[in-house]
Amino acid sequence: MNLNIDKEVRFLKLIAIAMPVSIVFIIAVFVTLNRHTDYVISPIIELLNDEHVDVELCQIHLENKDLLIEAFESVTNSKKSGSSPVSVVQLKVTTNKNSRSIELGRDSKDSTLFWVYSEDSKIQGMVVGWIKSQYVSEAYKACL
Repeated sequence: MNLNIDKEVRFLKLIAIAMPVSIVFIIAVFVTLNRHTDYVISPIIELLNDEHVDVELCQIHLENKDLLIEAFESVTNSKKSGSSPVSVVQLKVTTNKNSRSIELGRDSKDSTLFWVYSEDSKIQGMVVGWIKSQYVSEAYKACL
């Protein structure tokens, strides 16, 4: 009986140590992913706010930069599971001084939801976030 109590005490001590470590790890992952999203999305928004911006989605010129800004400002770090990107196209944002490209993959279940990928990410295929845009969805149809 005493042996069982010792085992339970050791198990509870292990839980007491493992739980805070796990929580810190989860928070660190969340903060890192959030910063990566900001690192990729913020320059895009900054370029979109430029007076002389040119935006191309798979070489199709997009005119309404306000709807693009709205979509990228509301980028999310989560979505419902059960879907995947169907095809990926390049979005290129260019000004007189700078140019940035990202990749957008249309969601398999929601045609207005796009998976955002960084072209210069060190981890290939790592999703930066998700944007939802009817405007991008309409332009995307011309890419197919």
